[in-house]
Amino acid sequence: MKFNKETILDPEVINIEGATMLLPEGWKREGGFVWMPEFSTQANLLMRVSDPNTGASGQTLLTQNFVWTPPSSFSSMQPGSNYLGSMVLPPPRHPAECVQMALVPGPLQHLRGAQFMWAANLQGYTAELSRAVTHMTVQATRLRYAFEWDGRGWEEDVYLTVAFSPPYGVAKWWCTAWSLRAPAGELDQMTPLLAVVMLSVRSIFDWSAMLDYAQIEYQLNIQRQQTGINPQQPVMNPVQAAQYQKQRRGMIWANTQTPGSMWIARKDEIRSKHRPTWDARLPASERERIALSQTIGGIETYNNPFDSSRVQLPSGYSAYWISKEGQIITSNDAAFDPGADDREKWRRMTRYTSGP
Repeated sequence: MKFNKETILDPEVINIEGATMLLPEGWKREGGFVWMPEFSTQANLLMRVSDPNTGASGQTLLTQNFVWTPPSSFSSMQPGSNYLGSMVLPPPRHPAECVQMALVPGPLQHLRGAQFMWAANLQGYTAELSRAVTHMTVQATRLRYAFEWDGRGWEEDVYLTVAFSPPYGVAKWWCTAWSLRAPAGELDQMTPLLAVVMLSVRSIFDWSAMLDYAQIEYQLNIQRQQTGINPQQPVMNPVQAAQYQKQRRGMIWANTQTPGSMWIARKDEIRSKHRPTWDARLPASERERIALSQTIGGIETYNNPFDSSRVQLPSGYSAYWISKEGQIITSNDAAFDPGADDREKWRRMTRYTSGP
């Protein structure tokens, strides 16, 4: 089996390389980066990868911040509206409720009326996430749905992570999600391969730096606007917030700068500010991917001999090879060797093991 390394460009940031991923040969990818200047998250990678032969697919769904207070305090703010960069929605009482509130109205509309089959806590993955998100309570869950589409039965697993902050009057929470879909009865068998593709997505430093900078600028702009509305009252009430959102509708950042213009003007500053965050985040991200792959099952982690990074791949093959360009070939023939004539281009991958 062949996996090709694909680079995802971001047109909003002068087509810089935003992320890489592994895509099985013959599969296709749709979608890409979407900037959301009205929200504090600023940008999402919203894409779908699919196998034309089976119809199986994986989809990145959403990363969003939410806020909620008792209805009496939010009389002017309707569910689904934007309050200082966060969407107004009450915290879900159950992960399935989160899917219905935050995802079914948008990217998972086909699950409206679908049969909810079961939910499983991703305990190992949750524990690893909790190490990084210490100021919030984190819960990661896998939810299985069954539905009919185009005259066929389908199954879909939604991998949902929800984090809550202590509700001191205002409940703040966020969620991030992705899903795997396959014809009914085939999802369990397809899950390791589909999950490997989703786990292979890696942000590239420059794009990550641009996103981090944009998020900081967004928060600073909100603080400036709050101070401008009432210097004696740095926190907006709901009426002021609604007026502010109307005023800034159509704006992106201060001076109406686009991500591309900000990057061109300040890329050296943006890079230097992001470096400590990037270096601190990389080890945690690697541990989280390994923990999730172990929780899902049918996936093993291998060493990339060219750059010492880790790669998740479907288990069960006898040989795993990688090229200098990032293409990967797996084979059931232990003697298979694509680099017999070019050892500088192809190298065999070894299984990653933690500990002594």
